[in-house]
Amino acid sequence: TAATAAAATATDTTATSTVTKKNITYTINSDGTATVTKVNKTLKGKVTIASTINGKKVTKIAAKAFKGQKKVTQIVIPKTIKSIGNQAFAGMTKLKKVVVKATYKKLKLGKKVFKGDKKLKTIKLAKKNKKVLKKTFKKSVKNSGLKVKKVKIK
Repeated sequence: TAATAAAATATDTTATSTVTKKNITYTINSDGTATVTKVNKTLKGKVTIASTINGKKVTKIAAKAFKGQKKVTQIVIPKTIKSIGNQAFAGMTKLKKVVVKATYKKLKLGKKVFKGDKKLKTIKLAKKNKKVLKKTFKKSVKNSGLKVKKVKIK
């Protein structure tokens, strides 16, 4: 019936859904934000995470979202990100550079975000809140088992 169809449509707008764009899967959350949840193994080279998807602000990168990605060499994290989950970029054997445009002072980084990323050489931070974020990323690099001296955080 028309009433059943209307009820189903109303339910669909509040339920979480997923959207895949440029081989990155985003989950649309019920709070009106979006989270990067997984990536396609065919991704390679420089990857830029969208700051919005379907009009929703991308605020999180889920745990293990990029884990084991073998062909990505650079990731650009948008200004909108407030949280990066455990092992989000772990085991990325070719990752050399991470560009962090996020300026959120209380940016949360999970455990072992960069574990096993032995080729990681540079983490480039945005100017705003750089001092605070530099400490956060240094701690994360160390906690991932990488040598802080080998990874330039600038």
